[in-house]
Amino acid sequence: MDINCIQCGKTFGKVKSSLDNGNASGSICIDCFIEYLERRVNFLKLKEQTIATTRSLQRNKKRLTLMLIERQERS
Repeated sequence: MDINCIQCGKTFGKVKSSLDNGNASGSICIDCFIEYLERRVNFLKLKEQTIATTRSLQRNKKRLTLMLIERQERS
């Protein structure tokens, strides 16, 4: 069974096991996840800069960088 992106509908993989044990066949593709992270980083930049916001911004920037590197390696 194919794995479909729940955001854009693109098929990007295969389910490795059966669906009998409750595995999901929908997920989010790397392109949609990168778009989400970019929106999240921009949102956090606009918020009042507290310690928690700054930490969350740093985590999201790091995750975005890692995802961009992963997408570049796949291409």
